Amino acid sequence: MSQYILRFSVTAFVAWMLQLMPPLIRIINPPARDVWRRNYSKNKWINIARRIFQVLTAVLLLFAVNREKGDGVSLNSWLIVAVLLLVVYYAAWIQYLRGKASPFSLIFGIALVEPLYLIAAAQCLNNLLVIIPCLVFGVLQVGITVARFGPRG
Repeated sequence: MSQYILRFSVTAFVAWMLQLMPPLIRIINPPARDVWRRNYSKNKWINIARRIFQVLTAVLLLFAVNREKGDGVSLNSWLIVAVLLLVVYYAAWIQYLRGKASPFSLIFGIALVEPLYLIAAAQCLNNLLVIIPCLVFGVLQVGITVARFGPRG
């Protein structure tokens, strides 16, 4: 923890906003069949836990900067992974916004890819603090989405 300083990261903000754009478009112009608005658990504590870990992920991504490596992006294989995940995420959101979402694209293209992208982005920013809360957020989000839209959902 001592290798991180508390400072706003513009680079992390850009990475975070890239994954936030499709949901913002959905809020402004929802599709006719906006099933994603029902993506919550019947157990309120699971919903609360998911939001806490989602917020913790965002706060650590945006405000924890590696003291030694700074705010820059490491040009390595994680950057390629992040870009590929973002392409899959955008493709799934485009399909959803056009009203053609399948359970597969909701579960794998949106629910799973979002935390994986954030982990890859954190790796590019040399911010390992994000990984654990993001993994918990991802498990909760995928679990909720499978329960809602999976084979028995």
